[in-house]
Amino acid sequence: MATPPALGRGLPALWIERPLLHPCAHGAADRHRSKNSCCDLKRSSRAHPTGLGSAAMMLKGLTAQYLIRQTYRVKAGDTILFHAAAGGVGLIACQWAKHLGATVIGTVGNDEKAKLAKSHGCDHVIVYTREDFQKRVVEITSSNKVPVVYDSVGKDTFMKSLDCLAPLGLLAFFGQSSGPSRYWRRRDHSSSHGRRFRPMAPSARRWSLWQRSFSTSFSRAW
Repeated sequence: MATPPALGRGLPALWIERPLLHPCAHGAADRHRSKNSCCDLKRSSRAHPTGLGSAAMMLKGLTAQYLIRQTYRVKAGDTILFHAAAGGVGLIACQWAKHLGATVIGTVGNDEKAKLAKSHGCDHVIVYTREDFQKRVVEITSSNKVPVVYDSVGKDTFMKSLDCLAPLGLLAFFGQSSGPSRYWRRRDHSSSHGRRFRPMAPSARRWSLWQRSFSTSFSRAW
C-alpha cells in the first residue's frame, strides 16, 4: 500500500495523496505501477477510511482466488470440504464456492464459528472438536466423498483430510495452524493411494511462474 505524490499522464488527479494498493508481483522495490492493477482503497472500503481493511483483505482474497479458481477449479455440482471455514480465507472462499454452485462443507472449532460459517456460504458445518469430520463427510456425500479438500490446519486434520477424498481427489494443503503433520514430513502417504498432493508453499520457480498471472488474479479477487 502506498500514497502516490504524483501520477503519470492520463491518470485521475483524485488518486494523488490517496492510499492505493498494488500486488507486488515484481518486487516491492518497483517505483512505477500500472493503473490497471491499482485499487483505490478509500473508494473500495468506506468502512475503513484508511484502507487498512481492504489492504488486509488482499492477501485473503488472492489466496481464496488461487485455491478455488486455480489449484482446483470449483464448478457447479461439486461438493468441497474447507477447513477453518470461519477464518479470513474461509469466509471468502466458501461464499465464492457457493456462488459458483458448489455444495460447501466447512469445519470450525466451536458453535460461534459454526454460525458465522453457516451465514457465509457453508451448506454443512462440522464442529471438528466435537464431531469426526471424516465420518460426517462420508455421511453427507453418501460415501462418495469429495474431489477436493482445502486444508490450512495441518497436524490435527491432515490424515483424515486424505480419507475424505474421492479417488483421484486433490488435497490443497496451504497452511498448518495446528502444527506440521508428522506424516507429511516423513512422506508416509500409505493411506493416500489414488490421491494427489499439491503443496502450496511457493518456491522461487513457482513464484516466477505466478508473476505472469498475478495481476489478473488480483483483479478477479477484488
